[in-house]
Amino acid sequence: MKRLDLKTLRAATEKVVTTQYGDITVRRLGRLEYLTLLPPDPPELARPPRTGNETEAQLQTLNDEAVARELAWLAALPPAARVSRRVEMLEALHMAIARAVIDPPMTVEDVKRLGDDAHVIFQEMQEFWKAEVKAMDNGGAEARSKEPKDPDPVPEPEPEPVPEPASA
Repeated sequence: MKRLDLKTLRAATEKVVTTQYGDITVRRLGRLEYLTLLPPDPPELARPPRTGNETEAQLQTLNDEAVARELAWLAALPPAARVSRRVEMLEALHMAIARAVIDPPMTVEDVKRLGDDAHVIFQEMQEFWKAEVKAMDNGGAEARSKEPKDPDPVPEPEPEPVPEPASA
């Protein structure tokens, strides 16, 4: 039996992300670990049970339907509840990054100070998930599902155009 080499493990599960403030080393954060940080879904977003025998096309259809249900649910929320949900999702993103950053160690408050660089770091963290195809049989997320790039997929209303001042 081959013994685990920690150097090899670390090399495969860590990456350096360059930000405007300097380099930050992040570790692979498992999708399941990230998903446990997210606020719970309301009952309206419950997914139908899976058999495990779904085809790729069926899984894609189920995923598309789930996304459509979530977008409709978010759009139907009162504005204050929608803002509250966005804040919860953003807090989960900051907690995930704080857990994944190993050098220099960062708290959630430190991550918030990164501003837009926090999203750059999170996108790099998602690169670790692309190789995951296991999913249903190991308790993770469904196979080949895609994380939304935008943690706030509800479109904002277009701002009202400002009328041109009348010329004299």
